[in-house]
Amino acid sequence: MSEQELKAALEDNNKELLRSMQIIIENVVKPQFNLLADEISIVREKVENLEKKVERIEDTLLEHEFKLRIIK
Repeated sequence: MSEQELKAALEDNNKELLRSMQIIIENVVKPQFNLLADEISIVREKVENLEKKVERIEDTLLEHEFKLRIIK
């Protein structure tokens, strides 16, 4: 096999590897990232809901502390 044929074979091999990697990324990696993004959105929404609940609890606590000071 000549040097030119070897270079051509290596180039073809590299192109095939690149195509294989693109297929793997499209079919395996990308869907996993999409699932991860969905899960992050769900977690973010839950955290926001918990933050709202904590704020309401803090407001209630402040109100009760104020009423207790008035009573004392």
